[in-house]
Amino acid sequence: MPDINILYIEDDPAQRTSLAESLRGRGFGVVEAASGEEGLGLLSDETAVVLCDLHMPEMDGIEVLRRVQRRSPDVPFILLTAHPSIPIAVEAIVEGAQRFLIKPVSPDEMEISIYQAIEFARLRRWQREAEEQLLRLVEAVPVPYIITRLRDGKILYANKHLANMVGLTPDEMKNRNTVDFYYDPEKRLEVLERLKRDGFVTDMEVRVKRADGTPMWSVFSLASSEMAGEKVVLGGFLDITRRKDLEDRLHLYHEVFKHSIDVIMVIDKEGHILERNPAHQKRTGFTDEDLAGKTVFDLLTLEKAAEVKKAMEKDGGFQGELEGVGKGGEKIPVLVSVFPIHDEEGKLDLYVSMGRDITAIKRALTDLADTNRELRQTQAQLVQSEKMASLGGLVAGIAHEINTPVGAMTSMHDTLVRAIVKLKEHLKQQSPDAFETDERLKSLFAMIDESNQVIRSGATRVAEIVRRLRSFARLDEAELKKVDIHEGLEDTLTLVHHEIKHNIQVVRDYGKLPMMSVYPSRLNQVFLNLLNNARQAIRDKGTITIRTRIEGETAVIEFSDDGTGIPKENLSRVFDPGFTTKGVGIGTGLGLSICYQIVKDHRGRIDVQSEVGKGATFTIRIPTHLDEILGVS
Repeated sequence: MPDINILYIEDDPAQRTSLAESLRGRGFGVVEAASGEEGLGLLSDETAVVLCDLHMPEMDGIEVLRRVQRRSPDVPFILLTAHPSIPIAVEAIVEGAQRFLIKPVSPDEMEISIYQAIEFARLRRWQREAEEQLLRLVEAVPVPYIITRLRDGKILYANKHLANMVGLTPDEMKNRNTVDFYYDPEKRLEVLERLKRDGFVTDMEVRVKRADGTPMWSVFSLASSEMAGEKVVLGGFLDITRRKDLEDRLHLYHEVFKHSIDVIMVIDKEGHILERNPAHQKRTGFTDEDLAGKTVFDLLTLEKAAEVKKAMEKDGGFQGELEGVGKGGEKIPVLVSVFPIHDEEGKLDLYVSMGRDITAIKRALTDLADTNRELRQTQAQLVQSEKMASLGGLVAGIAHEINTPVGAMTSMHDTLVRAIVKLKEHLKQQSPDAFETDERLKSLFAMIDESNQVIRSGATRVAEIVRRLRSFARLDEAELKKVDIHEGLEDTLTLVHHEIKHNIQVVRDYGKLPMMSVYPSRLNQVFLNLLNNARQAIRDKGTITIRTRIEGETAVIEFSDDGTGIPKENLSRVFDPGFTTKGVGIGTGLGLSICYQIVKDHRGRIDVQSEVGKGATFTIRIPTHLDEILGVS
């Protein structure tokens, strides 16, 4: 089992306990600390590795790294974070962290990372000790050096530092040829050409091949000379592999910075823009000259600028949605993250701001909301249409069932009337004076005549109701047809008559309307919904007034009631799908939105005027020549 003591610094108790128990289960010794200050207090000579969370209050992981490096530079240090960023990763590497891990980290990955960090620290310690030795020898041998024969490149001498650099001993390097150590052989020809021309080469960066064939970067200075009559080359080397690796990484990060489609800006503590990537100018149109002397806060509204400043001062950064502005005044919704960069002493140095244009996302969300609203409205219409179709089928069936006995009753009543007439004629023939002298007979026939009138009136009324019901329920009228609007109104009133006859008076103020092309069953649905709304708005007794008139080529149909009215703040929402003020179980909020859509399909409009306590008026305006508008004959 490993004999390695780990100092684990994590402010999240759950994460700290979980990882510590996992590491203990793998045989590691773990000392836990809840903050950077506590962890530094627990740092000892027994500490083999430090694991530290990056984002902690009071003292973050970078600052802990700096302090550990100052006290125990040989202790391996691993930073953990769930919110990585390129600048922080670079800073951590530069500060000396062996690993930079992104949470969550599996136990296997953590164990491997611990051993890698220990090995990396051991190599770094070895490098530092070698550099210290080199410093002690600087008076005699200031840098690793080599002596070669100019004519054939044979190595005459190499000190141990240079030998170590390529993975050999000084003796193994003797009698080898310099061409064996050039990773790019053509570079040797360039070196020889410069030596022949100038007699020296200064600070030339060359990739050297180690004994195992792997490349390393070195910078050397060479000069041609003569020893014992032999032309030679003297040279000093310096391993710059780590620097080149960092340069490559920085180049990579700069390429990311340059080619990122997200806006990245480096700003000072006052908000002045020190550097920005091309994405900012591409998206906003602002040139460097446009932004001269301005701060990022100048590109925000006063309210938002104050909000961002406050967050940066209080929390050290900002995350949230802002509204930027383009050069032409275009509003640009942006998801922004601002985070601080500290200097080596942990003091605030500057900020990095990253912004993602979410215009497309906003537009997609708006389109999605519109589509969802249209879908709900279409669904509501389909549901309501199905209900109306079911209602129409039911009404048609009831009308048919009623019509059969009513027809029989009417037919038999006519027969009865004719029979009574013949009976009167027969009695007069048998007793001509009977109707003059027999009061009882006169009374009976008067009663029969009166009953016949009542029966005739009732049968006519029932027949009219049945006709209206059948007219309302005409299921074949989903197509455009020329109809009498007043007939449709009357059909609908017949359907709701039983619900309004006791407490609501219907006033008809019909003007002269022509026969119009409409979708009859759908328009009847509008009339029914508006009449039901008016009925429900009247608490006790009241009046519903229906007015019709012509305005140019437009038919106007008004439904007015003297009910409770609609609050002013709700007037703009009454036609929205799902909006209702009737309470649970009373309304679905679909009726008026369906009315709106049906009237819209008639190329018309529907408006509402209302005042609380004084009722409401819904006004429908539809063209009288819809067939011509739609090109339907």
